[in-house]
Amino acid sequence: MNYSAAFSTHELGGKSSPFLLSVEEWRDFSNYMKKCISLPTTQSILQERISNINKGQLTQSWFNLIERDTAYSTLVLTGTEMTTRVKEASGFWGTEGRAAIIALAQNIIAYANLICIKHRDDLNQVLLEAHNGNMSPSTKTKFINVCNDLSEHALRYHLESQTMLTYLSDFYTVIGDCKDTHQSCLNLIPRIAIRDHLEYAVVHNTGTFLLGAISSVIPSETKILPVIRKIHLIWSAISYDLKELGENMSEDLVSLPDIIAALELELAFENWSIIREEAEEFHKNAENFS
Repeated sequence: MNYSAAFSTHELGGKSSPFLLSVEEWRDFSNYMKKCISLPTTQSILQERISNINKGQLTQSWFNLIERDTAYSTLVLTGTEMTTRVKEASGFWGTEGRAAIIALAQNIIAYANLICIKHRDDLNQVLLEAHNGNMSPSTKTKFINVCNDLSEHALRYHLESQTMLTYLSDFYTVIGDCKDTHQSCLNLIPRIAIRDHLEYAVVHNTGTFLLGAISSVIPSETKILPVIRKIHLIWSAISYDLKELGENMSEDLVSLPDIIAALELELAFENWSIIREEAEEFHKNAENFS
């Protein structure tokens, strides 16, 4: 068994910890997700908004452009396809995303508690005897029981992480296309054959309603993407580490004292205590953003 997987914090904790997200970062991310969920996604929605301008004066010009001008119809189709993809990819947020993010923090806290609180005394006994180079059968059994308990929780948390990991990966991929799609749509505007001021108004308002919506969800390199990367990193880190632990429970007790001595359990206690504090702060901040 790779015992180190049970006690190593790997990518969690410390200065680069993905848990270090402020309330402000959460609020920016929440507002961004709300924009994604509320995007206009169909030609009929865009048509309705334009038709409502000046008591319907632009309605006929809208139909004229859609039916006559390939560049304009392509712009509308390309834009609404993009907003539809973003809205569909962000659907997890409205159903369970925020709750799942908070639940993950709770799982991390619970896992840290297993090491730092529930099994602390048994692990200290294991550590003491391992350092002395003479582990009793009962202490070996305690260590195996601790690892079994950690494995049971690890596999459950791993399974719980998979759906959100998929959601986040898909979402990250989709929003990455927004910038190029927005530019492609902008490039089509000079190719539209505008015949009068009413058609100009249709094109202008299409830019405002549709391209403006796409522009608003181009992910910020300083605000949005770092939050998504951190959230994704939490899932991927715990998913990998805990899966590794849960799937390697075959025991070879011959060199167990040496293995335990190499685990640096004192450091593990310290690291997981720090992670627990970070996860609690993460949980509190996630609960406080709107």
